[in-house]
Amino acid sequence: MTTTNALITANTLTIANATIRQDADGRYCLNDLHKAAIVSGLAGESVHRDCNAYFDKRYGRGAEVAAEIDFQAQLAGNHAFKSFIQKRGRYGGTYVCKELVYAYAMWISPKFHVEVIRAYDRLATDGVAVHRNAVEEFLSDPLKFMEPLMQQAKILKAERDTRLLHQRQPAPQ
Repeated sequence: MTTTNALITANTLTIANATIRQDADGRYCLNDLHKAAIVSGLAGESVHRDCNAYFDKRYGRGAEVAAEIDFQAQLAGNHAFKSFIQKRGRYGGTYVCKELVYAYAMWISPKFHVEVIRAYDRLATDGVAVHRNAVEEFLSDPLKFMEPLMQQAKILKAERDTRLLHQRQPAPQ
C-alpha cells in the first residue's frame, strides 16, 4: 500500500519526499508533481508525455481547465495572469497555478481523486476541512490555523464581490 504524504513548509510543497519547484510567479512544476506520483506508485513513468497529454486538447482536460482559470482571472482584472506556462532548458518544465495542480493530481490517479473529493466534501459539509496529516497539530494549536482561514475568507469575498460587480455592469452598446 502506498501513501501520499503532503507537507507545506515555508512555501515549499513536498509530496512523497519530492520537492515541487515553483517559478517566480508562484506556479508549481507539474513535472515534479508527476515524479512524486511515480514515487508514490500512482502514475506511469513518462513524465513528459503525461504532462503534455494533460494539456493536449484531444486527450486531456487541462487546456479547458486552464482556459477557464485564465478567463476568470481576466474577469477579475488580472490581465497578466497565466495559469500555465512551459519552460525549456535545464530548469524547464510545465509550471501551473495551484488549481491546475489539483486538477492534474485528480487526473493522475483515481485514488488521489477520491481523496480530493472527500476533502472537498468535508469542506462543503462542515465549512472547514482538516487534512489527516494535520490533525495532531490542529488539536494542539488551533489558533495557528485561524489566520490562513481568515485570509481565505477575505480572498473569497473579494472574488465574489468582483464577480457580482461584473454581473451588474450593463453590456457595452
